[in-house]
Amino acid sequence: MPRVLLVRSQKETRVPVDRYSQQLPGGVTVRRSYVAGEPRIELVNALPLADQLVAVGCFTEIIQWRKRVFIPTGR
Repeated sequence: MPRVLLVRSQKETRVPVDRYSQQLPGGVTVRRSYVAGEPRIELVNALPLADQLVAVGCFTEIIQWRKRVFIPTGR
């Protein structure tokens, strides 16, 4: 039986509950999150860019006294 080798990039991370994150250039991380039981795509460490991201279609929410930036998914 052939052996299968799985290689994972250092910047790609998988954690339990099917959460996924990917580091982007500039220190921003794209992360799949669950907010109020619904899956969302979140941009972490993107607060300095929040105004520009909202201008191109992203939205922000304040959750537990923290402003968070999300990418709309069309749902």
